[in-house]
Amino acid sequence: MKLNSSSTNIVRRLLTGRPSRPLRSLLKRVETADLASLLFQLHAGERKALLDGLISIKRAGSVLVQIPDVQLEDLLSTIDNQLMDEILKGSAVHDGAHLLSNVSNQERRKELLSKLSQQERELLVQFLNYPEDSAGRIMTTHFFSVPTNITAQEGLDLLRGRSPEDSLYYIYCVNEDHKLVGVVSLRMLVTTSPSTPIEKLARKDVVYVTADTPSEKVAKIVSHYDFIAVPVVNDAEEMVGIVTVDDVVDIIQAQALADIYARAGLQEDDRVHSPVSQKVKNRLPWMILNLGLSGIASLVVYQFEGILEEIVILA
Repeated sequence: MKLNSSSTNIVRRLLTGRPSRPLRSLLKRVETADLASLLFQLHAGERKALLDGLISIKRAGSVLVQIPDVQLEDLLSTIDNQLMDEILKGSAVHDGAHLLSNVSNQERRKELLSKLSQQERELLVQFLNYPEDSAGRIMTTHFFSVPTNITAQEGLDLLRGRSPEDSLYYIYCVNEDHKLVGVVSLRMLVTTSPSTPIEKLARKDVVYVTADTPSEKVAKIVSHYDFIAVPVVNDAEEMVGIVTVDDVVDIIQAQALADIYARAGLQEDDRVHSPVSQKVKNRLPWMILNLGLSGIASLVVYQFEGILEEIVILA
């Protein structure tokens, strides 16, 4: 459901009280990008109520990651640690890692991590340890995989009982050591004989990337092979996540925007949503240089003012 002026007014009225069933029902149906835009149309009290409602349906993390990093960093600085703790606990690992990476205060980041369980903390730290702009930073850990020692019917039974959070693009096959050994399409799994072993259906020459692979290279691989998703493995060739085509589109858009900014002579971190202080810092040296050169040009003209008066055509 897309937000319009009428539905926005309804949401704002529902935000006046505690998170209610009508509010939660409405927020579940609104598109994530629209909710991210709505956050900046609200005052502080309404924004807090909206975040409470999103936390109750476990959508706060997925909404916040849609916000540009420059705005997100400023927004997170206004959210208290108790609310941030609730947001992190209800977010997917990759979303939580993205939010923490935009917490500029290192001490606050450590404090937020200390309030999480050991398992959650280890997963988030693992994500944060991946190089910036790498496959590990943009991958999602929700994917569907099956062991190779089962039949097609058993695979379908596992598929029916899968978690709704699992991304179902391809069915990845792993061995007893959780190493990626093949991939099966959903069509093949459904149409084949129920007694057929998964191992015979699996395509063995799987194209994959490691968690340290640069995101630009991941985007080229997905574009070259027309993949919907590409698996990500660690150093032990254990499958740890997938990078979807949606993530790749974001990377391509960022690269295109960086190229446009470079041609215009702007810095890569200079964006429409950049704070005024950063814009002044980026432009002030060049403005001073321009002013100095203009002064030198004026001085040169002043030196030849007499000649210009005598020979009007030069003026």
